[in-house]
Amino acid sequence: MTTLSLIRHGATAGNAAGIFQGTRAYALSRHGRQQAYAVAARLAEEHVSAVYSSALRRALDTAGVIAQACRCFVSPAPAWREWDMGVWTGQKSVGFYTHLARQCLSPATYVPQGGESWGQLQTRLLAALGQLATAQPQGEHVVCVTHGKCIEVLVQALRGQPLHLHLPYLANGSVTRLAWDGAAWTVEAVNDVAHLEGLALDTGGPRRWAGVQSA
Repeated sequence: MTTLSLIRHGATAGNAAGIFQGTRAYALSRHGRQQAYAVAARLAEEHVSAVYSSALRRALDTAGVIAQACRCFVSPAPAWREWDMGVWTGQKSVGFYTHLARQCLSPATYVPQGGESWGQLQTRLLAALGQLATAQPQGEHVVCVTHGKCIEVLVQALRGQPLHLHLPYLANGSVTRLAWDGAAWTVEAVNDVAHLEGLALDTGGPRRWAGVQSA
């Protein structure tokens, strides 16, 4: 059985402000680095064999802390980048969801100008997940540092849930576990934050649509 630990990157100033960071580069905040070190300390005890990461700075910085603790190298994986919000990148997330509500649009199918829908994001990530399954020998523990919406749409796909279904907010620095038995992926745990005890947990702010994440 191969284990994949999906890690949401540590927090940034953009997360705290409720901004759609998308594919822009944001550094970890002080709190985000604390989260990175906390999850790294946990994973260092779990015999990790490989660390992959979205190529965005906030993910790479988190992955670098984890890789050092696990004595691995970071392998950048651009396919694990955050949802591309197009023209909404850099804006407050509440404006996007208000726009959808007023226009009676679904984020599962709505394609922002210059961006991608949640459905397109899910298709991209399922392909990346398939590539990872074939790239790693069976029985290893692999870590991939990615983004909140990426983890959310993958969990929904593997559980057979619709994209508009509400999921609990995925905290920065949280661990979501998937298992590969050689034929299929299963979800073993979502938003595990036991290692963040003693650190203030982000709660995601106002949610204008089921499943909203502040990237």
